[in-house]
Order: sequence, then C-alpha cells, then structure tokens
Amino acid sequence: MKIARKKGSAGTQTRNTRQESSVRIGHGKDTVAGLKRRLIACAADLQDAKTRVELDVAARVKDLREEIQASRDASRSKDDFIRITNHELRTPLDVIRGNIDMVLKGETGVLPVRTSEYLADALMGADRLTRLVNDMLDISRIESGRMRFVLEEIDIKEILQTIQKEFEPVLRRKGLIFSLHYPETSSLVFSDRNRIFQIIDNFLSNALKFTPAGGHITLTAWDEQDTVKVSVQDMGMGVRGEDQPKLFKRFPQIDMGLLDVHRGTGLGLNLVHQLIEKLGGEVWMESPGLGKGATFFFRLPRAGSPRAAALRRFHERFLEAEADAGRSRPSGGSID
Repeated sequence: MKIARKKGSAGTQTRNTRQESSVRIGHGKDTVAGLKRRLIACAADLQDAKTRVELDVAARVKDLREEIQASRDASRSKDDFIRITNHELRTPLDVIRGNIDMVLKGETGVLPVRTSEYLADALMGADRLTRLVNDMLDISRIESGRMRFVLEEIDIKEILQTIQKEFEPVLRRKGLIFSLHYPETSSLVFSDRNRIFQIIDNFLSNALKFTPAGGHITLTAWDEQDTVKVSVQDMGMGVRGEDQPKLFKRFPQIDMGLLDVHRGTGLGLNLVHQLIEKLGGEVWMESPGLGKGATFFFRLPRAGSPRAAALRRFHERFLEAEADAGRSRPSGGSID
C-alpha cells in the first residue's frame, strides 16, 4: 500500500510537470510571434523613415543646386555688368586724358600758371579713375579665369631701373627722396613682366600718395632661398595692427584717422594680392602703427627653382583645361 501511494504520487508529479512544460512552450510561442510582429512593424517604420529622409535630402539637394545656379547666374551677370560698364567708361576717359594732356603740353597756346595747375589736378584725377577701371577689369578677368599670364625669366634689376626712371618726375615734384637697392649680379625671376610692373607700380603709387613732402621711399630687391623678394618702404600714415589683415581685402573698412581723406577702394591692393597668388608668390605688409610708415613685401619664384617649375606646370594644366573647355562649348564673342 505504501508503494502504491508512492507510485500515485510520482504519477501526479509527472502529469503536473508535463502541464507546466506545455504552458511554458505555449507562452514561448506567443512571445516569438509577438516579437516577430513587432520586428515587422519596426522594419516598416524604418522603411517609412528612410523614404522620408531620402525625399527630404533629394528636395534639399534640388534646392541647393538651384541656389548654386542662381548664384552663378548672378555672379555672371555682375561680371558682365562690370566689363560692359568699364569698357563704356574707358573710352570717354581716354578722350578726357588725351585732351587735357594736349592742352598741358601747350598745343592750344601758353596757359596761365593757375590754369595749368588746375588741369594737372584734373589729369591726375582722370588717371586715378582710369586705374580704378583697369583694376576692376583685371579683377573680373582673374575671378572668371580669363586672365592670361606670359611667364618668362626676367632680370628684376631691369624692371626696378625702368620703374625708377618712370617715377623720377613725380618724385621730384613732390620733393621725395627715393632709394633703390638690388643685387649687383643678375637676379632672375620666373614671372610675367607686365604684371610685375603693375604690382610695383601699385605699391609705389600708394607710397607717393601717403608719404609727405621730404619723406623717403625705398625700393629693394634681394634673393631669398628659391624666391626673389621685393619691398617698398614709405614714411606715410602706416596701418594699425588690427587693420593690417584687412588691407588686401576688397573694400576694406579701415579707420585712417585724420588722413581718412586718402581712403581708396582697396581694389588696387586686392588686385595685387590676386596677381601675386596666381604667379606663385606671397604678399604681406608690416607697419609699426598709425603714423609710422609701412613696408609692403612680395616674393616670386626664382628662375630654375622648384617653385618656378611648379608654377609652369600649374599654368600649363590651366591652359590645357581651357583648351578642352573651349572645344566643348560653342564659340562666341566676349568682352576682354
């Protein structure tokens, strides 16, 4: 009897264990099925989110492309306006300058001293306006990739001597002392001759404008590693330390104090900065402060140096790219 009770007890335990296992398995099936449904739902939500993101990105890319194209169109319109306007200005300016110059030379008769002075001032104003027009055209050419450079080996000494002769008359009229220093041996630079004249002319014109009568202007050139370095030092108004980084930007906002009457557009120095960059060089200025003069520096690759070779390769690739672009686009006239 005891044994029977034990068997009955064991049978009862076995049945209970089976029932519990069945329940656990049933719950497991429910859990897997629920998890599967939730995963499917999550996948659908992720797909919807992905689709929304893709549509949003596509819309933003489309808007960005339209903005870029609009910016290009506006820039092209601005450049066209600058070129056309400057060309329209240059013709009457040439007539004005030519006629004033003829009168000053006495071709219409002897002029009173006061009249000659007034006409000389008018000619200087016309010359400044002509330089401004030319600077605007050159900047437009550089930014549109239409500026062409003629690279060759140049003796910097010859350029400096020529510039000295050109500036001697105005230096004497203003009562300025001019010093020129350069290496005795030939110092060859690999660059564009006309652009070097333009760069130094800009620096000397500024020095003339700001240096008072009796002041000193110094033009110096020397070799420095694989470059030829040039400096123009004046005794003019100088530039405050915080304003020096702005100087080569277009239309810089610089406080010139009592000498603010000499403020210019800044286009000349901005053009110089862009020209020197295209010629593989660097430009900068140093000044002890306002009223203490300034020195402008630039350097260009020496002929035969690795810098010169890199500059040659750069312009060769540029000309090749321009030739390829010219073959792929229809021919048409352009204003230069």
